[in-house]
Amino acid sequence: MVEIISKPLSQIAIHQIIRYQTPESLARTVVVQSSTGQPLSLSWIDGIVYRVLPPPFFISELLSKEYLEGRLHLSVLYAEMPTFKTTIHAAEENIAIPVLNESDHTEAKALITWLKKQKTK
Repeated sequence: MVEIISKPLSQIAIHQIIRYQTPESLARTVVVQSSTGQPLSLSWIDGIVYRVLPPPFFISELLSKEYLEGRLHLSVLYAEMPTFKTTIHAAEENIAIPVLNESDHTEAKALITWLKKQKTK
């Protein structure tokens, strides 16, 4: 029988944090920067709507090794949105971006808690 193991992340390294003034400006950026065929969505936890992005370069052997060792490298785009909404309308692009409530996602919740602490520094 095959053994199934769980290897949760041990560390998330944030290389860039970009704060948007409104959820709508974040949504527009996501639309404009998306590739054809790439799913468009944002996530929400505890008053923050956000999107995480992998490093802006091809996965290298070093990053693959880091990931296997439990370290994830990301950039974060975010805006404050006190109340959860299922969509955000990017008016200029005439598109509604779905928003996923990720409040039960352990790693994402830890990320947002950390992000909120950075805002007070």
